[in-house]
Amino acid sequence: MVLKDNFRYTQLWSMLLITIAVGCSDSVELVYVEGTVTLDSQPVPDAEVTFLPQDGRPSSATTDFEGHYVLHYLPERAGALPGTHRVVISTYVEADLDSPNPIIQEGRAEAIPECYNTSTTLTAELKPGQSDTLDFSLHSTQVTGL
Repeated sequence: MVLKDNFRYTQLWSMLLITIAVGCSDSVELVYVEGTVTLDSQPVPDAEVTFLPQDGRPSSATTDFEGHYVLHYLPERAGALPGTHRVVISTYVEADLDSPNPIIQEGRAEAIPECYNTSTTLTAELKPGQSDTLDFSLHSTQVTGL
């Protein structure tokens, strides 16, 4: 009898904790962010766009064939945390022969200059209560001042 009561007690606490966890992730304020990524005025398909906040969970998206993206904080929640973000844009895919996906099996070289990914200089400031369209017009060669 005691074992049965302990099991029910554990079930109730588990359900309560799951409810709290789900509720907390829904209560996070997010900013809806979408835009387009181009390189030398051409759309960049299949690029990973990642917004890295100073504190908290990053948001990411993959561009479509027109270079368009919509950031997601969680798979089922579009948006990103308000605040300042470092932005990383990359087309690199590491080869994995065990993957069923042919693109991942072969891998893909980075087509974006490192100043936009491994050594990114891109930033974005997201204001609470707003939505943003942030287009990134990337260049394969850096323009230097005179």
